[in-house]
Amino acid sequence: HSMKSSPYQNGKGDIVKECAEACKRHGIKFGFYLSPWDRHEKSYGTDEYNDFYVRQLTELCTNYGDIFCVWFERDESGKQPYDWERYYKTIRELQPNAMICNCGPDIRWCGNEAGVCRKSEWSVVPYWHSNSELIAAASQKDVSKPPKKINPTALDLGSRKAIKNCNKLIWYPAEVDTSLRKGWFYHPEDDYSVKPLSKLMEIYYNSVGANANFLLNIPPTPEGKIAEKDLETLLAMGAQLDIDFNENLAEGSIITDNRHLDEKHTGQMALSEYPDKYWHSGDNPEGAELVLDLGDEYDIDKIVLGENIRTGQQIEKFKLYAMVNGKWKKVGAETTIGYKRICRFKEIRVRYFKLVIEKARCFATISKFEAY
Repeated sequence: HSMKSSPYQNGKGDIVKECAEACKRHGIKFGFYLSPWDRHEKSYGTDEYNDFYVRQLTELCTNYGDIFCVWFERDESGKQPYDWERYYKTIRELQPNAMICNCGPDIRWCGNEAGVCRKSEWSVVPYWHSNSELIAAASQKDVSKPPKKINPTALDLGSRKAIKNCNKLIWYPAEVDTSLRKGWFYHPEDDYSVKPLSKLMEIYYNSVGANANFLLNIPPTPEGKIAEKDLETLLAMGAQLDIDFNENLAEGSIITDNRHLDEKHTGQMALSEYPDKYWHSGDNPEGAELVLDLGDEYDIDKIVLGENIRTGQQIEKFKLYAMVNGKWKKVGAETTIGYKRICRFKEIRVRYFKLVIEKARCFATISKFEAY
């Protein structure tokens, strides 16, 4: 289980270096997956294994330039006393900008590998859903006790009911992962089970379009290439996304509101490209309205919304209306928005849209209001 035991370049090749350099040439951010669940290592199950694993982490975080993310694996067997704090510290010291995913403190695994996202995916959750926060809290007296069983697959992680008995919340956005094929590795017999474009687009809209990050596994062939069938599917998906989001028809439009915090946070700010400019409801968010005037009628089937997540995630319930034949017609009703919520509906020819905030925590913000 080592490159030196491989016939590749007579056992002297550095496949990680080649991959990192190829990513750099093509403008792709490079990250790596290193499972601590290495049952082939003789020291696995002992404290010495942590030294072995940290040496691997150190090598990967030192020799290959900027690392975008480090992806761990969750092992519930309990056979190995993992030194998570040491793992995180090693990455933070050597690659401070790297996102630590899955078992890490930065990105939360959604709880399944089927590409399924929650209807209400909160980025704000109780501290005990993160291993690092749970470890740190063990030595603190000012945090509430975690439940006896912590379930990452629970359907509700961030509602008011879910956070009620927790006095420490963390920002822990979700990642939805699934494979393009039946499994995580390439098998020729799976060529006819590659997910169709329609399924991939459904997963995209229900993950990226529902406040989550989407990780799509594309397994290389034994020759180190992407299978032709997989390539065709990925190109088709890229083309479909280009079609679906070809032109933001809200750009250059006008947004009015029925309330705002001050003149720097009016509804019009929701159309700004600058991250420090956004609409803010003030401390009375429920019943707040934003009306988008496109200036003319267009055929629209998608509205993209986003909160200003630099001030948190507050919106709990909203409705979206379109003016059809002089009357407001409801075209969407959702719960959370977060970083991004894509509201889809049957295509209509329309000029005006109205967003109504029905429920929010303390205040509401909108930094993204797009129409396609």
